[in-house]
Amino acid sequence: PVPAHFAAVHDTLGDFGVYSLCVHLDMFEVGAPARLARELAAEFGHLQVWLPPTGADSMILVASGRPLPLARLESRTEDVLDTLRNLGFTNATVLASMAVGDTASVTAWSTTDPPRHRWSLGPGLRGSIPLHMASFAPHVSRPESIWDLEGARTGAPSLAGRIDTRRRFLELLDDAARGNVAGALDKARGLAGEDGGERALRALVGPHLDNARKALAIAVREGPSSGAWADAQRFATTARMIAPTSSEPLVLLGTISLAQGDLKGAQQSFAEAEQLSAGDLEALAGLARVALLRRDTVSAERYFREARDTNPQSWLASYRLGSFLSESNRPELAEKELKRSVDLAKGASAMPLLGLARLYLRAGRPTAALVQAEGAVVMGDVAEAYFLRGQAHLALDQLDKAEADFRQAVLLEPKYAAAHGEIGRIRAVRGDRAAAEEAWKAVLRIDSSNAAARENLRRLGIEDRGDASDTPP
Repeated sequence: PVPAHFAAVHDTLGDFGVYSLCVHLDMFEVGAPARLARELAAEFGHLQVWLPPTGADSMILVASGRPLPLARLESRTEDVLDTLRNLGFTNATVLASMAVGDTASVTAWSTTDPPRHRWSLGPGLRGSIPLHMASFAPHVSRPESIWDLEGARTGAPSLAGRIDTRRRFLELLDDAARGNVAGALDKARGLAGEDGGERALRALVGPHLDNARKALAIAVREGPSSGAWADAQRFATTARMIAPTSSEPLVLLGTISLAQGDLKGAQQSFAEAEQLSAGDLEALAGLARVALLRRDTVSAERYFREARDTNPQSWLASYRLGSFLSESNRPELAEKELKRSVDLAKGASAMPLLGLARLYLRAGRPTAALVQAEGAVVMGDVAEAYFLRGQAHLALDQLDKAEADFRQAVLLEPKYAAAHGEIGRIRAVRGDRAAAEEAWKAVLRIDSSNAAARENLRRLGIEDRGDASDTPP
């Protein structure tokens, strides 16, 4: 919007009208939002600067020719309190505290040096964005300057504490962007216990966790030399800095360490996460994974059981314990936990059914495995569900059905090496050497070190032809 637009709106509304403008900040150049707010204030005379309920990636400018009365906001919200609560505003005071600045704030903001520090857009994205609102912190105003408090039930002291929480949130954002780790940590610890502060922190930390997970996926795919490892570590560390009382960044840091083979670092991060949030499901699962890699099955079982006991309504906790017991060759205990997981999941996930199918196949009970795999297939197109159903059909000598299932698994997941291998087995049994060769070569294209596929090709008498062994991964 340009000044002429603001003038036209003001002429239409008059001094008693209210004009609201939501400004999404990501695409604005440094200093532009402050100039825009100043131009709007110059036209209308009275301006409020609102922050969104969480984060600071936008601002709402509310302009009028006269001071805005808080009593009117209170009366207007009385009939919609349920709706406001659903949006996170428990009362009119909480809503009113989103307004943190006035005309004087905007004037001061626009005449100070704009922020030069920027926020990285994350892995796979070029460039960065300026943190416009971080520089607004020194200009947060007093409630009586923002609102006309005459006749309002809410007084200045009730608003002042909440507005101060918003100011400290902007200061935290500023410290984090500047790399002031100590300052950001101190402010984050203070905000975590403030009314409304934890919600703001969750919104700020969320994008960093998402970016860390995306970077980790890239790093795992690209291997040990990938530059994405540093990105994942950086984003997760920033999340840890912003939300020091949250276990989630620590769990992610532990997962990154685990993926890099740093068992000591992973153990430390998972243990800290569990200390912050006793019984944290993912922290305990991480500790169990570290124990398994150290071949400490006693500790692994203890962590899995603690996760189940402290999260009794979590199907995932029972599923993980059941899968561990199944791998430990304790089928009766495993079946009990996996059935419990099925009951708790209530159809929300096919994983418990797949766990039972694997257990029954391992125990030589293909009919029972078929029932569970069938249930998983019905829940959705999951490659493993078709693969396990195919294995059950194969164990029951139903080759046509088995091959159809394996082909469906490959259709859903083209790099499903085990499914390609089973297709090769069936084709070989039926004397179709060319199709068997094609299937096992497909396995080697996916996994060049697959010994079973090489042995099967050798048995076909083609080990010296070179095309299989030289197949790139």
